[in-house]
Parts: sequence; C-alpha cells; structure tokens
Amino acid sequence: YQRRVHGVSFFGPEKTLLLRRCSSLSFAKALMIDIGANLLDDMYCGLYHGRRRHDADLDEVLARASAAHVDRIIITASTLEEAEQAVALVHSVAQAVGSQPPSSSSAPAPAPCTSAGAVRSSGQSLQFRQSPRLYTTCGVHPTRANEFAKSGNADEYEARMLAFCLAHRGVVVAVGECGLDWDRTKFCSRAVQREHFPRHLRLAERTQLPLFLHDRNTSGELAQLLADNRSRFRSAVVHSFTGTGPELDALLTIGHHIYIGVNGCSMKTAEQLDVVRRIPLERLMIETDAPWCGVRNTHASAAVLRTPPPTTATTSAAAATAPAMPTFRSVKQEKKVKGDGALVKDRNEPCNLIQVVQVLAALHSMPEEAIIRITSENTRRCFWPDEETIPVSGP
Repeated sequence: YQRRVHGVSFFGPEKTLLLRRCSSLSFAKALMIDIGANLLDDMYCGLYHGRRRHDADLDEVLARASAAHVDRIIITASTLEEAEQAVALVHSVAQAVGSQPPSSSSAPAPAPCTSAGAVRSSGQSLQFRQSPRLYTTCGVHPTRANEFAKSGNADEYEARMLAFCLAHRGVVVAVGECGLDWDRTKFCSRAVQREHFPRHLRLAERTQLPLFLHDRNTSGELAQLLADNRSRFRSAVVHSFTGTGPELDALLTIGHHIYIGVNGCSMKTAEQLDVVRRIPLERLMIETDAPWCGVRNTHASAAVLRTPPPTTATTSAAAATAPAMPTFRSVKQEKKVKGDGALVKDRNEPCNLIQVVQVLAALHSMPEEAIIRITSENTRRCFWPDEETIPVSGP
C-alpha cells in the first residue's frame, strides 16, 4: 500500500525479519526509554520566564511517566553543576520510592539541590511515590562552553568532571550534553565551542562512557570531528536530530556505534519525516527532550498520528496483547493545580514519549511495540552494554 500525509509518501516495506522477531515477544511487556529529558528545568518547578504559575509537580510528572510505560529516563545535564543536581535528584527519588539508586559507587549522595529544577521547589513538598529509573549525563552543552573559562581553570573543571563521572558510574551513563551549535553563537562563540569540545572526547576515552551529542546546523563539522576521532569513544548518540539527509548520511557512515535520537522537533515537517524514516532501525533511539520538543498539532507528525495505519495480522495481535496507554488532559499554566493529574499545555513530559513511537510505527508500518523493543535494545547496547536484556514490566 501507499498513503500520503502532508505530501509525504509512506510505503509499507516488508520488514520480515524484525517483525518475526517481535511477534515472538510479549508486547505487553514492552517498556520505553527516554534518552533525554531536562528534568531540572524550571518549568517542573512551576516557573515560566521567572514567574511562578503553579506549584512544583516533578513528582507527578515522574508518576505519569511510569504509568505511561516509561521504564528509564536519562536526565540531560548541561554543566557539571547540573550533573551534581541530577545525581542528587536520582538519589532522592530512589530513596522516596524505595529503590536503590543505579550507582556502583559507594560515595554518598550529594546534598539536596537548591538551585535548579523542581527539586528546589521554594519549600513546596514533592512526594515521589512512583518513578521510572533515573540516570544522568555529565558534560557541558556547547552554548554553555563559557563555563570552562568562568570556572577559573578549564583543565581543573575537566578533571572535576572526570572524577565525578567515575565516582558516580552507574548513575552517570554518558558524557554530555556536548557538541557544536552554530544556531546560538550569541551564547557562546564558535571558537570557544571548538576549543572545549575535545575535552569531552578525552572524558569519553577515559571513562569509556558513550557521548551524548548536540549537533545544530554545523554543516558536517561535528560529524567530521567524530569521524576523525572515532576510535576514541565507545559509542555515541546524536540526540534531538533535526538535520538533513546528507547530514544523516555523514553521521551514519562514521560507524555502527553512532546512534540517532529523535523527538517531536525531529519530525516537524514533511521533509524531516522523510529523513527520519531513513534512519536505520538498528541505529534509532527515542526521546522527549522535555519540557521542549513535543509533537504539536501544526507538525507534519501530528497528521501522521491522525491517520490510522492499515491493520495487519501482526499489528492486530500486538494490539490485542498490549496494555492500555493512559491518557491525560491538559490545562493552561495558571490553571494547573497540584494533584489534578493534568499535563500543562505546551509543556512536554516523558509520558508523551509514546507519541514519538506512534509516528515511527506509522513511518515504518510496524507495530508500536516493535518500535519500542528495537529502540530499547539499541539504547541498552549503547548505555548499558553489560545488561543482557532490555527492560520488561514483569514475567
């Protein structure tokens, strides 16, 4: 069959091997992994552009994610200080929900955060009762690369990051967010970004952690840097990919240890949908980049969600065994009330990860559960290579 949405052609290729593998699995067990969420963002503290609109609700955000079958979330850290705050959050949530933090380090948890995200909730109480397993990155975002100079000693700042990654191995699962960004050089010049990106290559080499990469409008410069240094890192994911077909090809040809992360911003236009469909399934990961990058009604991907895919024997069987996905109403910022169970309009959350899965399933004419299985396995291979299987919900 062939169908067109927003001018994009969607063919139903025969993915016999993948579908045969997935049809032998219990789709009801499939759980998602969000490889990138900014859980320290002020929006989860109820703050928007410095103004308080509602109470902090990160506890409810995490509960909704768990209810929506999100098994793990990697918190995106943009500086060493944010990585410290993220580790504190991981420990706080794990203690509250009665689980052990995923750390192999015997070092005590840092003091509770007081300067970022909903953890610093202006005295408001957060009651963590249910949550996906949380992890974090550690690195410096390219638009924040001035932090190295601001620290007073860039080499010492790098050494602190190395020590932190090693001390909290298990919680810290990637070096980043790092890379190059030519769209927002008003925050940090190209020269400064180029100067400090190699520090992350050294960190990846010394820690053997994967790179969590940011590549924005660099005309292949980051891809060339990665190709020139491909032996220095074990694996990498270019998250929130919004590049062109040639930019995708340049990344994929570096090696099979390069993965591509997609979210709502990766699929805004018909052209982007065509590029995303070209990403090999074995190199694909999913994310929300919350509170940003949700699927909007104006996006080409929203039209895909509104167009039911053809029913096949495989998709029918999957639908029959798959658990019902919860739905949540949304309210405006100022209407948000703690405990109402509602999403905040235009604020993305990890519970919306299923929307990314649904678009990918439509693009590839595959069951949603198959997309979840494949992307979760890719994510395990990159971030948790010592684990033998992808996460499941139960026996």
